[in-house]
Amino acid sequence: MDVIAGRKTGGRIVGDIIVNGEQKNPANFSRITAYCEQMDIHSEAASIYEALVFSANLRLPPNFTKDERMNLVNETLDLLELTPIAGAMVGSLSVEQKKRVTIGVEVVSNPSILFLDEPTSGLDARSALIVMRGVQSIARTGRTVLCTIHQPSISIFELFDGLLLLQKGGFTAY
Repeated sequence: MDVIAGRKTGGRIVGDIIVNGEQKNPANFSRITAYCEQMDIHSEAASIYEALVFSANLRLPPNFTKDERMNLVNETLDLLELTPIAGAMVGSLSVEQKKRVTIGVEVVSNPSILFLDEPTSGLDARSALIVMRGVQSIARTGRTVLCTIHQPSISIFELFDGLLLLQKGGFTAY
């Protein structure tokens, strides 16, 4: 996934990355993608709402109006079921809630393609399902979501629209 996302450039990388039927354009690709790291690193003193507004203000193009930015922030809060706790300080959140904030901080950049690196890592079954339902909500907005995940429960597995199963060496198994 790191190679596709353009985050790994060292070593020998062979093949083509095609986006919407065309060769990947690195300059454009960074504008249409977002990448959620496995680690959830946020300012503990900011509220969820403030974290999303900060990200939107930093990452959206200047032609977005303030109203458009706030609409995107509110839509993201709704998609990830964070609206009821939007005023909570990030430092007081559970691991699962922080994971949803991490995803939200990326989604407010309005990407067409969202990469998620093991979004359920370190979560119990219930928390993992909550996070992945939020990811499914994001996919239903028309965004492409690529996600690495290890040993998903059947409930989580059924949330995916497509599957690429890799075997040792990175070869396609299914």
